[in-house]
Amino acid sequence: MTATTHTSCTSAPDTLSRTRPARPSAPPSTHQHRPPSAEIGVAGPAALTVTVARRAGTTELSLAGELEASTAPLLDCLVADALDRRRDVSLDLSRTEFCDVKGLNCLLATRRRVHAHGRRLTFVGAQPLLRHLLGVSGAADVLAADG
Repeated sequence: MTATTHTSCTSAPDTLSRTRPARPSAPPSTHQHRPPSAEIGVAGPAALTVTVARRAGTTELSLAGELEASTAPLLDCLVADALDRRRDVSLDLSRTEFCDVKGLNCLLATRRRVHAHGRRLTFVGAQPLLRHLLGVSGAADVLAADG
């Protein structure tokens, strides 16, 4: 099943496509249950696929593709879903090919949100380009403190 959205994701479909028309007519419903493991993606000039797995109190989000301005809202939505379910969050960044400043801000905002909810955040597998961005921005120490 495929759904089209602009700034929010739905919990039901295995795949989510994102398009760029000016204004959505109405946002989709957001709180249906997704299977324990699902793959959700954002299509377009920048593509991001997130595989979602729920294990032992943790939602594992494995990112593949580009984390930037048009794809960051997908990660925001999936983290919000994990926090609504009172779960810790693990971000696997091993297949993240590109991350710009908006993507970096998304990671930092994710850290703040997860901690504000009293949950634990773990970062796994950042590639050399992403580690370089984190280092030159001064965010490497902040994010490394989480795991």
